[in-house]
Amino acid sequence: MRGNGPYASLTEWSNNLQLKQSQKKWFFYWAIRTFEKKYLPDFTESPPKGLSWNISEACKWLRTSRGFACFVKKGPENLLAELEHALVDWRPTPSRLLSAKYRDEISRIGAEVEDTSLSKRHAFAKFYETIRKPGKGDLPEVQIELLRYYKLKDHVSRQSEMLSFLVEETVATFGKKIYAVDKATGFTFQSHYRVNLETDADNKTAIGQYNRYVCCLPSREDITGDLVSEQLDSGHIFKLDDTWWVCATPACDLQPGQNTIAFNKGSDPTLRPFTAIRLYPVTDPSKLTDRHINSGSYCYVEHEGKILGLGVKPPKDDSSNPAVQKIDWRTFVAQRGGMIENGSLSLLELQLELDDLKIKSNHKNAKIIAKLRYEYALNYIQRVGTSVSRIGLGYVAL
Repeated sequence: MRGNGPYASLTEWSNNLQLKQSQKKWFFYWAIRTFEKKYLPDFTESPPKGLSWNISEACKWLRTSRGFACFVKKGPENLLAELEHALVDWRPTPSRLLSAKYRDEISRIGAEVEDTSLSKRHAFAKFYETIRKPGKGDLPEVQIELLRYYKLKDHVSRQSEMLSFLVEETVATFGKKIYAVDKATGFTFQSHYRVNLETDADNKTAIGQYNRYVCCLPSREDITGDLVSEQLDSGHIFKLDDTWWVCATPACDLQPGQNTIAFNKGSDPTLRPFTAIRLYPVTDPSKLTDRHINSGSYCYVEHEGKILGLGVKPPKDDSSNPAVQKIDWRTFVAQRGGMIENGSLSLLELQLELDDLKIKSNHKNAKIIAKLRYEYALNYIQRVGTSVSRIGLGYVAL
């Protein structure tokens, strides 16, 4: 152990203790460990999300999902210029710039819009009454609480939609400015993604991830790290044993207290029948043509780290032309009010078989994989209606 730099005092200490050279090594380890223990509570065992940094003579910065920090020596008068230089060095993507602009606009007009919208006191007085009294008095308390929670989420969704509607023009205009700057500087922003779409591998991955982004909502687990409880909804894609399904019942029919569909109402209000369409996996989505993926018969999900295409027909039956009107749909019965707990849905799979003069059913747990955006879920709801209303004609072919 040399007595240079910041370790000089430590070396002097070890000499005063008259330690042998072989002992100084362990003395050094002990001193460092003692120092670390003092400051250990200030550090985290797991790095924050989105952690990235750059340390160079020209620029020093650190970025996480919670903020951006720039480090400068004493002297510069224009600190904002230093911060701007660090942000440019970070090379944010156009997508991130649009997202930041969206958050900024929401923050800027949020309070003003809130005051304007909440001035409709009669409307929101009625809203709160629906929260206080969310359902019929004959519902069990558990179902009433579930319905109250559902109505609160519905309110938040409406508020979010209103805010997005009010800022979308400004954010889109900002996006045009991003493109104009990129064009003026020789289209360099594409490189900020660190993806080469000229290669087959990157382009194939990009197409799959983009199609998944277009049709599916983001996973709460990916963002918060937790699996939250939620209500079965139209567009939920689940895996039952080795088969894939998408819930194709309108959301309003899945709410607690609603009249049951397909069955007479029984004594157990926690049972919710629903319709699901069977989906067939396409392990290589790149084999699907443009006619297929835009036929309304396919969606994309992420499963076990890979993008998977799901169609209403098996790939071997749908290899040359998009799927026809007929689909494979089935009625299931969700238990526990259709609540999804830890990513699992408890349901009854009905069989057309009598067991002591009762329809036979098997209890199973389905794994929720993803949830489609509203317009894509609506497409599958319409496919059920089209399938059951089709007319079979008696023509023959040559």
